[in-house]
Amino acid sequence: MRFCSGRPPRLPDADVDAEIVAEVQRFLYTRGHDRERLDSPIGARQRRVMPTVEFLNEARQVDCGQYANLRKVARLNGVEVYRGIWRTLNCHGNGLCAKCVIEVVEGTENLSAKTLRERLRLKGQPGNRRLSCQCQVLGDVSCITAPALD
Repeated sequence: MRFCSGRPPRLPDADVDAEIVAEVQRFLYTRGHDRERLDSPIGARQRRVMPTVEFLNEARQVDCGQYANLRKVARLNGVEVYRGIWRTLNCHGNGLCAKCVIEVVEGTENLSAKTLRERLRLKGQPGNRRLSCQCQVLGDVSCITAPALD
């Protein structure tokens, strides 16, 4: 194993203050958050809840992480975002084919802002239509995927 200085890192002395070690362990355990504050009723309200995506045409609700890609969330949970031959002939999430279009019924504000590719590909479409490959989920969203549109 090589080290930047060419020598292995120096191990701490045996007489390291136990209080410092306990503080570091507490920090690592709580990942920087004060455990007492998190366990309090106020801290419980401040915790983030996982966003829920509801696919109306599939009658399915899916929990996902914040900033998750909407196309990936749908595909990982068995929701079809493409129709027909586009299930195999698509751009794989690059925003080029515009075949993964969804219609957002509720929670438009809980998706990331429209990208330039979305604005170009969806020109002339209603404002609540988005490309699922270009959306990041920020909160609860209800949508209809492409197979049920038109």
